[in-house]
Amino acid sequence: MKKALILLLFVAPLCAQQDNAIYFARTSAETIISKCSAVNRVDISANSLPVSKDVSDLLFCYGYIDGISDSASILKAINPSAAFLFCLPNQSQQSQLAKVIVNYGNAHPEEWHYGGVWISIAAFNHAFPCIAN
Repeated sequence: MKKALILLLFVAPLCAQQDNAIYFARTSAETIISKCSAVNRVDISANSLPVSKDVSDLLFCYGYIDGISDSASILKAINPSAAFLFCLPNQSQQSQLAKVIVNYGNAHPEEWHYGGVWISIAAFNHAFPCIAN
């Protein structure tokens, strides 16, 4: 019962049922793709300072990615035997994951109406599906 309540607290505010599809509405897909696109503009190894908007966009993107991956980790800890939509590599970097979201999102504009969480999870599922042992 406690596990179900925790799951409900995480998932219920994020989605709404409409026309037999789940729509995640907090952050739009276009917003997350745009903000994560900063990963292609910010070079932390360069001698010049990056544009502050690019830095804030990238920090937003990395925080968003952390929220998704941390939520997935919590759900895996609660129910390790459940099937999961994606399995991020242990050594994955935020910059890699941001590029995965941008590449997938730009290749699938027909999915943008589902929202940022949807496009991010779909991108991770496409790039890092869980392999059954």
